[in-house]
Amino acid sequence: MQEVKGKYNSAKVFTDSVDEKSLQQIQTLCNQEFTSGTKIRLMPDVHAGAGCTIGTTMTIKDKIVPNLVGVDIGCGMETLCIKSDSEVSKNFNGAELDKIIRKNIPSGFNIRKFPHGFVEQVDWDKIKGHYNKKRAWLSLGTLGGGNHFIEADRDDEGNLYIVVHSGSRHAGLEIANYYQELAWRQLNGNCESDCKQLIEQLKAEGRTQEIQEKLAELKAQVVTNIPKDLAYLSGEFFDDYINDMKIMQHFALLNRKAMIQVICIGLHVKEEDIKDYIRELQENGKKASSISRCIASIRSFYQFVLKRKKIKVDPTANIQSPKIEKRVPSVLTSKEVELLLDQPKDVDLKGIRDKAMLEFAYATGMRVTEIISLNIEDVNLEEGYVICKTGSKERNIPLGTMSLNALKEYIEDARDVLIKNENENALFVNINGGRLTRQGFWKIIKYYKEQAHITKDITPHVLRHSFATHLLQNGADLKAIQTMLGHSDISSTQIYMQFQDEGIKDIYKKAHPRA
Repeated sequence: MQEVKGKYNSAKVFTDSVDEKSLQQIQTLCNQEFTSGTKIRLMPDVHAGAGCTIGTTMTIKDKIVPNLVGVDIGCGMETLCIKSDSEVSKNFNGAELDKIIRKNIPSGFNIRKFPHGFVEQVDWDKIKGHYNKKRAWLSLGTLGGGNHFIEADRDDEGNLYIVVHSGSRHAGLEIANYYQELAWRQLNGNCESDCKQLIEQLKAEGRTQEIQEKLAELKAQVVTNIPKDLAYLSGEFFDDYINDMKIMQHFALLNRKAMIQVICIGLHVKEEDIKDYIRELQENGKKASSISRCIASIRSFYQFVLKRKKIKVDPTANIQSPKIEKRVPSVLTSKEVELLLDQPKDVDLKGIRDKAMLEFAYATGMRVTEIISLNIEDVNLEEGYVICKTGSKERNIPLGTMSLNALKEYIEDARDVLIKNENENALFVNINGGRLTRQGFWKIIKYYKEQAHITKDITPHVLRHSFATHLLQNGADLKAIQTMLGHSDISSTQIYMQFQDEGIKDIYKKAHPRA
């Protein structure tokens, strides 16, 4: 191991053999001010890349460099074990597998002629960055090039393993490149939002004839000394990138599963082989929920190829998913809620907003996506309620005194100062004046949880659970709680009854003479 020291940080390299170009790239990274206070570690296989090293790990706080994460987002391996005593394993032929792969799994720059059924499991519409959607759809179920591979192996007991190594294909590359360019534009004050702001300003001043000239000047502007390859994202763009990266990771996972299943079809995998695979997952300690997701993916694929008449019998038809026990929701005590809500101080704009937001979340029990989707006109301060819209449905939720007072203070004293665009209609906005994101909401709650020294894991959904539980414990009608939570089925609401049951037990023990 060796250590590379820079102006603002130092990096530990877990090998003594590093080429000069890689050392220079590590040095450049450590010379960047944004790395201060982070931990930088280089893997033993570290090597020079386009502007930064491959094999870099670094802790992140509020800034992230897409290039350091890499362009092949979600790259990994998927393994299928076929037991030695199965017909597929006994009759396995490497040459036949090679034919199946070459015929059915495009590689390199090649893509499929029609989409794989798994494309429906990707949240394409939630991706914020720019990418070629048609190509991405047709890339799911393809191998790629470089160090990506498909191989077959046997263990000492004769079990057959099909291993697929691949990633997010061209879609991941496009997303990574988009955000790296955006990071550079953000640091230089000439990203798309900056351009829009300039256009609006010039129009307001009656200088429309200058728009193209000033726009060209802004786009050419370079005000940072950070290398383009190490440009970082922050604020709302940070949240957008994390969002898209998670979707691309899921895409990469489905991509590998799709290839495995194409191979299974070609090798004539039967029901018993799938059951063996499920048993292996169980033996390896996989949770029932994880196994159910695997079965669902396998089943959807076989149903897809059955419809296309590629097979005559669905081998998953008789396979049952394991029963998933409903988890007891995590809730806060009334004292813990009070402690958490007391943390934001109304001494500045952020504190006023955070106070209103936490009070609002606990007062309404709304989902985080519902809260961040609210517009200013959805709140009626005079009557004291909020209109929550979910798809074609909407529900009215009352606001308590504490929540209402905090919300009034935020709207009257803070929101108008925070927003940069008078056309912004979001109820809760970030410090840049745009709509608060899901990730931003989570980070705020996490911050105040740590400030309150609460050991429990607190998420927006924990506040929702606490809302329902405390209402029920204090005598609220279950049907009314169902309405406020927006549950379509009361069985979803009945899970909170167990907390009431515990209270009844305590009363019984205290009151009954023979308890």
